[in-house]
Amino acid sequence: MCTTVELAVWATDHLPGRAPSRTMPYRLHILGTEDHAEMVRQKLEDILENLEEVSRTEEDIAEETRELAKADDDTLAKRKTDEKIEQTADEQRDNAEALKDLAEEGAKALMEAMRNPAFDEQTLRDWAQNLQQMNELADQQMKQAESKLGQAQQSSDPQEKKENLAEALENEEEALDELADLRDDFRDHGRVNRLFIRPILVLERPD
Repeated sequence: MCTTVELAVWATDHLPGRAPSRTMPYRLHILGTEDHAEMVRQKLEDILENLEEVSRTEEDIAEETRELAKADDDTLAKRKTDEKIEQTADEQRDNAEALKDLAEEGAKALMEAMRNPAFDEQTLRDWAQNLQQMNELADQQMKQAESKLGQAQQSSDPQEKKENLAEALENEEEALDELADLRDDFRDHGRVNRLFIRPILVLERPD
């Protein structure tokens, strides 16, 4: 159950005859621990849903890279192939940025969870570690894959192209393994202890 209290302040000027002025209202949403935990769980579900989308996109990128790496020398020499490699590199960069945005959203949800005793300390520590892993994954494997794709696009030697594409694919497959582990961990974070009933205050500032 959620109780909402609206607060506002009236101020009177010393000048005679001037009407009192009123501040913008602030709303206090008073949540029970379980309701607040449910709100945090919903945020986790949103993050998990978006994390699954990042994973699906990474799978598509890996499949595109795999097909490019299998191409024969004549195909690799074509301008259209270079354009496809460049497009795949752009997709990899965008997907890494999407993962970093998710880590930022996860950090906000973690701050909310830290206010709720239903989330134990170990879960919060694991959660923080997962957010760090998300940032590292975006900055390392995904960034390295983008870099190798860029090198492949710029190379005029078919063998060098294949080597760079193979290295990009290796980084992408490592990213997919880590994304699968992260999805499992975020599912676990949604489980909370229902041992406390202390209310939680959530302040809604005016627009």
